Amino acid sequence: MNAPIPRDIPLPLPAPEGLLEILLIVSFLVHIVFVHLMLGGSMFSLVCQIKGLKTPDYEKLAYRIMQTVTVNKSLAVVMGVAPLLIINTLYAPQFYASSALIGDMWMAVIPMVTLAFLLAYVHKFWWNHFINIPELHIGIAALETALFLFIPLIFMTNVNLMLFPEYWPQVKGFFSAMLLPNVLQRYLHFISAAVLFSSLFFVWWSGRKTFLQEVQFSKLRVIDVRRFFYAFAFGATIVQILTGLVVFVTLPAQGMSWRFTLLLMLGGSSALPAIWWMWQNLTSPGHLIDDNLKRIIACFACAAIIMGIARHDYRENALADHKTAIAEKT
Repeated sequence: MNAPIPRDIPLPLPAPEGLLEILLIVSFLVHIVFVHLMLGGSMFSLVCQIKGLKTPDYEKLAYRIMQTVTVNKSLAVVMGVAPLLIINTLYAPQFYASSALIGDMWMAVIPMVTLAFLLAYVHKFWWNHFINIPELHIGIAALETALFLFIPLIFMTNVNLMLFPEYWPQVKGFFSAMLLPNVLQRYLHFISAAVLFSSLFFVWWSGRKTFLQEVQFSKLRVIDVRRFFYAFAFGATIVQILTGLVVFVTLPAQGMSWRFTLLLMLGGSSALPAIWWMWQNLTSPGHLIDDNLKRIIACFACAAIIMGIARHDYRENALADHKTAIAEKT
């Protein structure tokens, strides 16, 4: 193997390896749902705020969406502790090495997250202070969203780099690691997933009985808002499929296996009925927005669980030889 082989930490695992792997998959899936809702909410709040310059109702909608962002960002942080600790336990040599190789940018995550959270609170709690200066308010929202978009790219670059020790000698910092095969493709796939999950969440959220009183919209405006989110959900699903195919084609061969491929096919096929139901709801006059909504969400939930398992399977395949070499050296 043409890769650095560090020694492992000579301490026993705090729990059986199989249990830790299950906890890693489950805790990551819970964490990533709230990350998607936080990121998608921030993007939708910005879009609705810009749209609100001409249609005031969307300004109210942007404010209500922003109230969900600060809640979801707190849950994303709390739920992210477990997968971060477990990945440091199961893959300590690899994760430490990749973190060190992009060290400056990895350390910059803490101040960037802090700044993003502060901007989110300014955006939310000082909403009424910016009534006469919408350009400044939108600028704050845009900077907050840009930080929320950039921080996951750092994490994705790190977890991608840890999978391929043979690339470590040629990495010269964050940007060279970011340009390794598959990083940007996976990032686009991640962003489209954030739009998909958050837009479906807002379809449900805007369909609650209390929503009408919260925003004081007409029933026609509520239908318009829900179709607005539904259209984004459908478009994001198409982008998900296309970027998913690109990711699969560009994945390095080290982690490929028939089991992984079958999991991807199963995960992708489980979302196909949802696409058909969404298309019917959007295009057929006889179909209401709520028709099959629970089934659509269930389909995407199944797809996410299967893809989470496939993601871990690829990681294990990619690192199998390197973990064996480390064990022999330790």
